[in-house]
Amino acid sequence: MQHFLIVVLRIALTLIFLGSLLGQTVILPQYISEVTVQYPEMTSLSTTYRWIVTGGITCLQVALISIWVLLSKVERVEIFTGGSRRWVDIFIAASALATVLVVILGFHLLVIVGVGGPGVLLAVASGTLGWATAGLLMLVIRGVMTSSNHARSKGLPHYG
Repeated sequence: MQHFLIVVLRIALTLIFLGSLLGQTVILPQYISEVTVQYPEMTSLSTTYRWIVTGGITCLQVALISIWVLLSKVERVEIFTGGSRRWVDIFIAASALATVLVVILGFHLLVIVGVGGPGVLLAVASGTLGWATAGLLMLVIRGVMTSSNHARSKGLPHYG
């Protein structure tokens, strides 16, 4: 059963990664082009917004790669080794940066520029909550890994 779940998860990770690449390289530039034609006053912000959104998508891609590597370690029953913690830390850093980018973009849109309304507020709130929750979950996992490694070094019972 676990092998089947790992295969399904890898398929989902691949689809999300490919979708994010499509968004980064095709959809985002096209969307920004359409917005600047429709709202010429936003042209000065288009490059900055593009970089912020591209940064957020890159954070997602880094998080997906981290999950893939950690999943491979689960499959090989190596999840509680020292190398796993580095990938957990990379995921935490990516989620923290993505959270900051979402907040900055939302603050700028809603407070500085004064556009967006309830849709943007909802997107910013859910993006912030989602990324922060993912990062906090990985902090908990890092704590479990640390306590397991500590127990292993003392010869105590441990997870894994």
